[in-house]
Amino acid sequence: DGPAHMSEEVAGASLAPPKAILVGWGVMFVGGLSLVISLLFSITSIDSVLSEDSAAGGNPMAQIMYDAAQQRFGSPAAGVGLMVIIILGVFFCVVATMTYVSRILFCYSRDRAVPLSWLWQKVDSRTKSPIFAVWGVALGAFCLGLPMLGSYTAFNAILSLSTISLVVVSHSDCCRRC
Repeated sequence: DGPAHMSEEVAGASLAPPKAILVGWGVMFVGGLSLVISLLFSITSIDSVLSEDSAAGGNPMAQIMYDAAQQRFGSPAAGVGLMVIIILGVFFCVVATMTYVSRILFCYSRDRAVPLSWLWQKVDSRTKSPIFAVWGVALGAFCLGLPMLGSYTAFNAILSLSTISLVVVSHSDCCRRC
């Protein structure tokens, strides 16, 4: 996804982004397939993986790693260490997403295409970055994540609505004219 957003700013913009997208797709396919296969072979008890009252609190991936580390090493510490690696990966993905979404908000605000554009287009003189756009995106992401604290069903409904809205908007007359 990142190469598509940065395609105008690289040397050889007609060839480099498609190559980067294909290489990224290939690496993620091989890595994801390897992860799924290794997780499936690491399942020691399907009942503990599917249980809401498990040691991992109902998180199947964490429970698989917990059980596998418990069986292999006699202690779940290695499973917790593996989850830390995954959490770090998620953190770096969030940082990258925040970066490009705040860039998009900043660019749209320069064209006055979003509400409060006067606020989002301000650039901090010390950091030379759109701090208000970054914090606006962070606040929006935080607000979208709040329903998950109360109900997974509500959170999944928001995600489903977002996906459906994206499909509807992408097939609307407005997008076809562009």
